[in-house]
Amino acid sequence: MRVGRLGDVQAAQGIIAQAVYSGLRQVDIMVGLIAPLLYIIGAQWEQGNVSVAEEHRFTLFCENVFHVLNNGSKRTNPEGDATIKPTVVLVNAYGNNHTLGLRILAMWLRSKHIDAQLLEPTPAPIELLSLCRQQRPVAVLISLALPEQRPGVVILSEALASVSEYKPIVAVGGYAVKMGLTTPIQGTQFVTDITYLVDFLRQLPPN
Repeated sequence: MRVGRLGDVQAAQGIIAQAVYSGLRQVDIMVGLIAPLLYIIGAQWEQGNVSVAEEHRFTLFCENVFHVLNNGSKRTNPEGDATIKPTVVLVNAYGNNHTLGLRILAMWLRSKHIDAQLLEPTPAPIELLSLCRQQRPVAVLISLALPEQRPGVVILSEALASVSEYKPIVAVGGYAVKMGLTTPIQGTQFVTDITYLVDFLRQLPPN
């Protein structure tokens, strides 16, 4: 948190080196260190304890850490697991311009042998619907950062529910859900615990 507030990526590289030497994987560092810090800085911003500029600088720092950890790596699915991998599509709610949280989630899902596809930027409802009809993911995960982004999630969930022959599960997470800042959305499932999310996805039948 200290080096993040300073935006000191060089110091972060030292911390990363120690973590890797201790046996932590890239995904462990992102999920166990960076993701919680993003929630903390988001809560402090919500409470007015940090400025918009400070929040942006901290987010940029976390982006840089993500790039350091993924330097030279390619998007591949984990090897060594012959089980069926459910396809999951990840999108941001309209107006949510922070994609790092979803990228961390996608990395973590892939580490759990769940094939996750992140769509950036979030497509229009008709485009998302067309893609889902083609790829038939078992679930669409939507990141809802702020309560005012809720109407866009409603639009997406209603579009996905409009097809009779195929309906993926729509799960909604993100800061607004985790902190209880928004009300439930019909036809969706709110997820505050990513550990539960993996168990939930593995129980879904393939489409």
